Amino acid sequence: MTKAILLLFAAGLSWVSVGAAVGYVERRGYDLVLYQILLCAVCVALGLAGWLAAPGSFFPKDGAPALTWWVVIVALLLCGAFNYLMNAMMGKAMKRGPNAVVWAIIQSGLVYPFLMGGLVFGVPMGPRRLCGIALIVASVFLYAAREKKPAGDAQRGGENSGGGPSAAGLTALRLWLPAALLGMLFCGINQCAANLPSYLEKGSEFSGTFRTFAIYFGLLVAALADRAFKRLRGGRASVPPPPGQFRALAAWAAGVGAISFLSTKYLTFPGLDALERLGAGSMGYPVMVAACIIGFFPYGALVLHERIGALQAVGATLGLAGILLGCL
Repeated sequence: MTKAILLLFAAGLSWVSVGAAVGYVERRGYDLVLYQILLCAVCVALGLAGWLAAPGSFFPKDGAPALTWWVVIVALLLCGAFNYLMNAMMGKAMKRGPNAVVWAIIQSGLVYPFLMGGLVFGVPMGPRRLCGIALIVASVFLYAAREKKPAGDAQRGGENSGGGPSAAGLTALRLWLPAALLGMLFCGINQCAANLPSYLEKGSEFSGTFRTFAIYFGLLVAALADRAFKRLRGGRASVPPPPGQFRALAAWAAGVGAISFLSTKYLTFPGLDALERLGAGSMGYPVMVAACIIGFFPYGALVLHERIGALQAVGATLGLAGILLGCL
């Protein structure tokens, strides 16, 4: 159990690179679709290399039921597609809102695989875990809350005499919060899809290389489809990026792609499979999300110089407490 938890905690920390890259691309006004295409190309190439290096270990040695094959393949492709949609919403929200808070809201989508494990596959959900879900949901509301300013600041900022949020502040919140909440939904769906094979007969015997390859192939198809649609409509997607932008996107894609592929292959799936064998499969994503939230808040404060308000700090505390209760 301890080894599996450590594997998943390390995997969660590696996710910080994903959020950092998406935030960087959007803040610079770069082409996020092109970035995701390049990222997928790196991961798909690594998957094909792994397949050629060890073709016999790609699939279950003794075969698997036909239903397992279909569910695994469809689930992993959908995981990739919803991962793409999640990143698109994350980019929109991070461009206008505090990156650390946006990241925490989106990663709170962990409640979906948690509920899937309990409601669909019979993973025990006692009072502590239900309380954990309630705390996670409460934390999302606190992440999105706006604190009142002192009266002097309110007057200078155009706020009312009661210190409530200004019209400009509420407008800014509306610009990023809906995208963050939609990203949370897509995050939950893609986590359910990624976690599903571990519950199936012989599903965990599909190699981490194959599962990682299939996820990024699904993401690549979604990105290419979006690219083609935007080209038909015209706009930025139909104009080649400047050489400097392309080099920056390629560098981020190569680095994040290598981290993501190796982390998913050697940390995420081995950890999820180990927990499922122990009858604790629903703990997997809560552990990873706890790690990535813990890692991203310092990144937001130290690298992006984002100020996290008291309500957001309380939200992070409640969210991590909820995740901890979910793991008990």
